[in-house]
Amino acid sequence: MLMRGATRVVAAALLFGVSVGECPNYSTHSQQRHEPLSTGAYALSYQRPDPACRTFNSSGVEEIIVRLKDKIYDPDLYRLFENTFPNTLDTAIRWRGVAANNTAEELCFVITGDINAMWIRDSADQIAPYKSAMSNATDDIASVFRGVLNMQARYLIVFTCNFELDDFAAFLQLGHDYYTATGDVDFFGKYQWIYAIQSIMSASKALKQPTYGPDGEWVVPEYTFQSQTMTGSGTLGNHGVGNPVNYTGLIRSPFRPSDDAATYDFSIPANMMMAVYLESNADIMERLPNAPAGLAKEMRDMASEVREAIKTWGTVKAPSGKKVFAYEVDGYGGQNLMDDANVPSLLSAPFLGYLDKNDEIYQNTRSLILSRSNPFWCQGPIISGIGSPHVQPGATWPMSVIMRIMTTDDDIEIRTNMKMILSSTAGLGLIHESVNAFDAKKWSRQWFTWANGLFGQMVLDIEARKPGLLKESYQPFRYMAAA
Repeated sequence: MLMRGATRVVAAALLFGVSVGECPNYSTHSQQRHEPLSTGAYALSYQRPDPACRTFNSSGVEEIIVRLKDKIYDPDLYRLFENTFPNTLDTAIRWRGVAANNTAEELCFVITGDINAMWIRDSADQIAPYKSAMSNATDDIASVFRGVLNMQARYLIVFTCNFELDDFAAFLQLGHDYYTATGDVDFFGKYQWIYAIQSIMSASKALKQPTYGPDGEWVVPEYTFQSQTMTGSGTLGNHGVGNPVNYTGLIRSPFRPSDDAATYDFSIPANMMMAVYLESNADIMERLPNAPAGLAKEMRDMASEVREAIKTWGTVKAPSGKKVFAYEVDGYGGQNLMDDANVPSLLSAPFLGYLDKNDEIYQNTRSLILSRSNPFWCQGPIISGIGSPHVQPGATWPMSVIMRIMTTDDDIEIRTNMKMILSSTAGLGLIHESVNAFDAKKWSRQWFTWANGLFGQMVLDIEARKPGLLKESYQPFRYMAAA
């Protein structure tokens, strides 16, 4: 039977002597400031629930939080890390348990935060930062990884609605993360993982089909989607088919990671992510004694075809004459020169493991998308970064600023963007979905665990790459001068 999140909180509350009624509704709690406030200029709220009210407690994660206390000098930076890194475990593990038809199969349902639903991409990204607390299959956090992978596999075998290719890629990434951290290959031969991979491969092949066959006849697509919506980006045009595509070797993604309909269906960032993690999951597949014959090779072949297609179709000339990666293409010459804040993005290509951050085409692309040449670049005195058509213009997504830090070795760039993030929480001490570039009090989504976890992951990345930067102050200049 399943152990519901509410049941778990009741048990924990009784253990710690806390009344269930004292556990806050985090949707409301996260919009309020709570003491003790941080001692820096931003006086950031403490946003962790009491231990008895947390939805999962990991000793490994708590050890990381304690360890960073001595590594981070700036009190506001530490408070933001302290709040955000454990946020998914603290608030979003809705339930954990086992399958009704197999008590050995762990399951875990992870909500996005203020939206009470589990999405494959979001849930993978939400728990990905905790791979740093996992070294073998017996670690407490390893059970969460297995439970999420098993739950996602069940969803992938069934169906999806507004299809985003990064859902497939995120599932593959999570499997890669679990395997590289634990070496537990046996897990992947059990339950639904192989079936989920077969489903991914079958659907991906279908999503490579062009709109027209060799004789010009319309190829009836395997995927269509229409819905009643208040925004044009919430459904597909052309009677649910979307805009026509040519054969390229790329895999269609009718919707973006932002949940908005694509302009051109071949998302270059999503295809980059697929190529990387198809390859790494093929390594897992070939080690399984019960793997279907030839499946690992099919995965590698598809990854290779996607990589070649990105070179052929996804690499284009910008108005400057330099080669860059397009955000989307259609195989007819249509290309979308932009970037969206949501990962996978063009900005995140090194983070995804697709290329080195010093790659020339990536650097050309980076210069374009971190400027007004990108229609979704937002600039202001509070925070400057990439936004998204998912919200109104003029709103930067802190996620893009975090990703900018994670994909540069420039200390000045890191410092500048770190200060912007700290100034953008309106004192609440959590990472919002978007923030008005001119007014930090205007933001969307107060409880967005994906972005919170990514910030924690970024701090750990800085600890590994540039630990000296954690010893610096990120206080506003006037505050430092007064002190």
